[in-house]
Amino acid sequence: GVYVESGSGKLFRTKIVTIAPRYVLVNNMNRELLYRQQGMESYASLRPQERIPFHWVADLRRRLKMTLNEGCQWSGGMKLDEVGRYALNIRNNLNQLIYLARVEVKVIKSTAYIIFNNEDPDFPPYRIENFSSASIRVYQKDVRSKMQKLKPYEAHSYAWEEPSKPRLLIVELDGEISRSQSYSLDKIRVHPKLLVTKSGQKLRTEVIVDGPTRVFRVIDIEKHVPEDATKATPSISSRTPSSPLAGESSSSLSLSVNIEGVGISLVDDKPKELLYLTVEKLSCQFDSTDAEERLQLVVSRVQLDNQLRYATFPIILSPVKNHSRMFFNLDYVRSKLYKEINFFKYFHFNAQGLEVDVNIEEAILNELVAFASSFSSEPVDDASLWTSPMPVVPTSAGEEKKLYFEELRLGPIKFNVGLRMREQHLSKGGLSANIGALLKSGVASLDNVPIILNSLRFKHPFTTPQELGEMILRHYKTQIIQQFYKMVGYIDILGSPVSLISSFSTGVFDFFNEPTQALATNPSNFLKSVKKGTSSLVGRSAYGVLNSLSKISGSIGKVVATMSDDDRLYNQLRSSRSDPRYFGDSVATGVIGLGSSLVDGVLGVVVEPYTGFQSNGFMGLSDGIRRGVSGVLALPVLGLLDFVTTTTTGARNSALLITGDRIPLRARPSAYFEDLSLPDYDLRAALGQAYLWSLQGYDRHKYQWHVEVEDTVYLLSDTAVFSIDQASSSKQWVLYFEEIDIDYVEVTINSIIIPLKSLNSRAMFSAAPPENRVIFIGDTE
Repeated sequence: GVYVESGSGKLFRTKIVTIAPRYVLVNNMNRELLYRQQGMESYASLRPQERIPFHWVADLRRRLKMTLNEGCQWSGGMKLDEVGRYALNIRNNLNQLIYLARVEVKVIKSTAYIIFNNEDPDFPPYRIENFSSASIRVYQKDVRSKMQKLKPYEAHSYAWEEPSKPRLLIVELDGEISRSQSYSLDKIRVHPKLLVTKSGQKLRTEVIVDGPTRVFRVIDIEKHVPEDATKATPSISSRTPSSPLAGESSSSLSLSVNIEGVGISLVDDKPKELLYLTVEKLSCQFDSTDAEERLQLVVSRVQLDNQLRYATFPIILSPVKNHSRMFFNLDYVRSKLYKEINFFKYFHFNAQGLEVDVNIEEAILNELVAFASSFSSEPVDDASLWTSPMPVVPTSAGEEKKLYFEELRLGPIKFNVGLRMREQHLSKGGLSANIGALLKSGVASLDNVPIILNSLRFKHPFTTPQELGEMILRHYKTQIIQQFYKMVGYIDILGSPVSLISSFSTGVFDFFNEPTQALATNPSNFLKSVKKGTSSLVGRSAYGVLNSLSKISGSIGKVVATMSDDDRLYNQLRSSRSDPRYFGDSVATGVIGLGSSLVDGVLGVVVEPYTGFQSNGFMGLSDGIRRGVSGVLALPVLGLLDFVTTTTTGARNSALLITGDRIPLRARPSAYFEDLSLPDYDLRAALGQAYLWSLQGYDRHKYQWHVEVEDTVYLLSDTAVFSIDQASSSKQWVLYFEEIDIDYVEVTINSIIIPLKSLNSRAMFSAAPPENRVIFIGDTE
């Protein structure tokens, strides 16, 4: 087989091609195996715990047969490309006993590993039970030569003779093919058609479950009532539980835990807080006896916050705003009667129609990757980058406890996925080499794409934890791939048209539905409902239009900055990437950004040629003139696009006020670290530093102290004193320490008077009652 993968470390631009055997046989059994290709007389041996490559011989049927020794028959032919697990029958010619072997086919990279394991005799895949006084004969379809005969009230373990042939069981009565019927052993059911013997005996057939074993039963309905037939008697069931029954339990444990809330913070080595997880109203009930254990876990709400300073999406994961039910509940019952396996009577994960907003941006992903890589401190040898060790193949399956579920059910979940990718400069390789960067800037930003994961239900699976995980992952992966087409309607550069239509249709629905509901339930609230429906129509329509305008202008700005090699455009875009909360903030931020772009563009005509000449002579002068001329045109355009994006974003967020919605907020501000130590979380310090970070141009100041007086925050940093409007988080005034006459600062019971070195002025902020408070900066004379 051939496997192609990208290199790691220094070889991240290299494609590594690995040539390996297509098939490898692995013997995890405790005895030697013999194997050969179907159609060949010669065979080879495989010792215990040995693995060897296997190759087909040309022009022969591609089936593999195996046996245990020369005294046993060869097994049926196996397809080596059929991934999965099954059991094989191997008959001993001397004593006619049947040995069951477990075969697992697993593909790792380009190699298929055929793993032979010991089958647990206590848990055969199938068992056939004859609950009648008639003798029956059974065999796999198309394999009548390997027939088994069951005497009255006899039971046999069973596995398929030929895995590559139809997996149907044929049951014959009185030794006549004409009096036969075929059955599937994997469908749990009672068959409506009765079998009738020559003597008139009426036999019912059914497939039931006894732990992880499917049991096919033939029952004489005249001698056994249905209730008795579902119970295995000692003469039929060869296995007995290893623990007491539920009614005989001798001890019990009950544990109940209720937690109002839990917060978990992820901090890197800077230190810098990356994530904050909030779990609210967690309740857990655990009961255990000698026979079984039960767990009921209920979580009311979960929120995962992005704690990075300039996060576009401050909240990574949270339930939708109108979700009032629990986040999820987990409920399972595990039997203790079977020591060899983990036997679950049922396992339910239910989210009850949960709808979750998931917003991801590239910046936090990069930080998490860097955080994970910081744990690997071992130096990498360059030579090791070129070598690829053989994959680790699982050892005997018996060492890993298998899982059996009578019922496994995972409830449906709906995700609204948002995505933001970071901008990057184009390289000098031309358009074809930079198509990825352009697509990333203009296309790879999505807005609330609905991804619906349908419920998953398994009846009677018997598997390993790894295989179960692969089945669940395959189920959800397939559903996600099938919904990729939805992303086209939510791309930012197109204005997310589906979001626009969805917002408008929701508003129209509320406009008619609210008054109708009021007339049907409470006519006295009709006028209030009309107002509520109208507000929803106006607010959601405005939100949809402004949201589309904001995304179109923002995406165009990203493409413009990406296509330019001017760092000023790139920095301008990155400095204004945080969303304003409301319209008032957006106008101020947009005007400042537009003014900065105009000034930078005009000054660049002079600054860029001068800087180029200083660094690279006349060649740099020529390049500087080009950059200055292009900047005087491009920077104002980018500033205008940024102004439109910022103001429409703020107006869009303000439209939420009309509908009664609110912008979701972090559970708490990002942790503030004054040095490399990790102190206890200080909400006041974190809030004060958040005020500083919200001020454009002052985010490098270190917080020291602050006080909130009505709608104003007075804050002391390591170099200045600030007056900040609390509602808009905008600066009212700032005094640097060099402007203050420190020797004459006056502190009273409810105020601080700050004299300035120049103009005989002073500033005073006070915590006194409003009628006695004086707060100003001005001339003291």
